[in-house]
Formats: sequence, C-alpha cells, structure tokens
Amino acid sequence: MTQSPAQASTTTPTRDVSGPHGEQTGDRASARPGPGSAGPADQPDLSRILRLSVPVMVVLAEQEMAIKSILEISAGTIVEFSVPFDAELELRVANQTIGRGNAIKIGENFGLRITAIDSVSRRVDAMSGG
Repeated sequence: MTQSPAQASTTTPTRDVSGPHGEQTGDRASARPGPGSAGPADQPDLSRILRLSVPVMVVLAEQEMAIKSILEISAGTIVEFSVPFDAELELRVANQTIGRGNAIKIGENFGLRITAIDSVSRRVDAMSGG
C-alpha cells in the first residue's frame, strides 16, 4: 500500500539533550506532538475530510429468506418482494438510511429524485457508524 506525502511520517534525529533531571537522553526523534498534546497537527482539516468518498447505495426492497431458498436460486429465478414497484427507495450510507426518493431515468442511467433527507448532523452520524 502506498502512502501519500501527508500520510507518511518523517522523523529527524536531534542533538543530545538533557532530560528534566539533567540526564542525557541521547538522540531523540522529533516529529509531531504526542497524543494528548494540543498542537496544530491535532486540528481536523475539514477540507480534507470533505473530499473523501464513501459508498452510497439505493435500496429497492429487502427481506429475509431461508438459507435453503437462497441456495435454490438459479439464473431465471424470480424473487418476489412485498413492495410495490413504484415505492420510494431508501438512500443509504454505511448501511444507514439517510433519505428516500423515487427512481428516475437519466439518459440510459438510473437516478434517485430525493423526496426526504435527514439533517446534516444525522448524515454525518451515519457515516461515522452512529
């Protein structure tokens, strides 16, 4: 796995320095402040977070099926769901429903016209697994 320059941590040796009781500590690596320290490196960079991509899915219908029935499915099998064909679809992020909408055709592609959407804070919670 390759790391971006922002992900790679670099350390540079420093000269010998004295510890709090005058002892020599030898070469110490200077890097970022350690855990618990409040430095600029600990500040979240919101612009970087907003550029991340997460999987988004649209769910037509779902149901539970017996394992035996699942194993009997083959090409050509029709699995019927108890949902009308024109029902609203669920918009999900991290398997959390964040909105609903209707299926639309955009050229040769499928789209979703949003009819209801959760608040921004609830959408953020869904992405964090909340």
